[in-house]
Amino acid sequence: MSLPARDDQHMVTADLALWRPERWIRRHYLPWTALVLVLLLLNELNLFGTDLKAWDWLFVSGIVTLLIAGRIALNLPAKVHETLDRLARRETLKAEPDELVAFETAVHNAARRSTLVWSGILPVVLLVGWIAAKQEDFGRYALVAVLEAVLAGVFAGPFIGRAVSYARLGYRMTEAGLRLDTDPEHLDGAGGLRPVGDLYFFQASVLAVPAAYLGAWWFIFPLLGNRYSEWSTTYVGQLAFAVFLEILAFVAPLWAFHVIMSEEKEEHLRDADDISQQAAATRRRLATASGDERAQLQDELTWLTDRYQAIDAMPTWPVGPRVRLRFTRNNLALLLPVVAQSLGVSDSWQTLLQDIQKTVS
Repeated sequence: MSLPARDDQHMVTADLALWRPERWIRRHYLPWTALVLVLLLLNELNLFGTDLKAWDWLFVSGIVTLLIAGRIALNLPAKVHETLDRLARRETLKAEPDELVAFETAVHNAARRSTLVWSGILPVVLLVGWIAAKQEDFGRYALVAVLEAVLAGVFAGPFIGRAVSYARLGYRMTEAGLRLDTDPEHLDGAGGLRPVGDLYFFQASVLAVPAAYLGAWWFIFPLLGNRYSEWSTTYVGQLAFAVFLEILAFVAPLWAFHVIMSEEKEEHLRDADDISQQAAATRRRLATASGDERAQLQDELTWLTDRYQAIDAMPTWPVGPRVRLRFTRNNLALLLPVVAQSLGVSDSWQTLLQDIQKTVS
């Protein structure tokens, strides 16, 4: 059973999941982004003039990355609604329409509260990073640091807060008494729960944007001499924090659904035991059957065999192995700077890059 009219439910999503300033920013994102970029341009011209090589490209690229990820992140509540709607339409999620509306409302309210927490945590983390990197020179960069922290609190903080809150979707379903009815033969290859995997892969992909930014710059730092050398250690710490959040927003919610799907598979396996007995009886009857009866029994045996094999092969994760492998590889790549720093090989890497740069130039 699906959620009530999509227009009504979309209003629930927009009104309850996003704060009023966020709704305003979403409606006026293009002019708002243009304003931020103009201010960013004026700031660089004021500090460094027209010499583009002197511009603070670390800061500029960080703001641009934040603006891109921020716009995508505003779609997260709609993704959650879409997931619940798809689960209901395919009758994988069993609940009355009013129950689903109440459940989604509670989920979005919890996510809103979480945005307040993380909108405070993230700016503090960034400011600590600035202080650790600049130390006694922090005063010269205080305005830029505060601007970056405010933008992070406005854009990244709410998304991270929602992502962490929505990670408990499976647990909230259990607490609310909502039932998931998996189908071993569902065409999506995940028992009907593939929309859940799509949701959390979307979450992880957005959270991977700042992590990729931090990791990429760690590799770039050696090419720029000593200009950003003080940021190397700080960025490694922030990268580890970003990857931790990404894994939390992906693995934690998938684990909850993994438990649910494992329990469902146990029930289906008991049915499979009965099916195997029926198949054995059908084969015995086939040995003596003929004509139309034999054709009918053969069709029955084919159905029983397909059903048994579907149950036996039913996955217990709402994402396919290919997605899990890609997620693992991406995060291993992102963690390379963290591993290099912890093993003490980062200096060798940076020296190698500098030598290559000298050779090329």
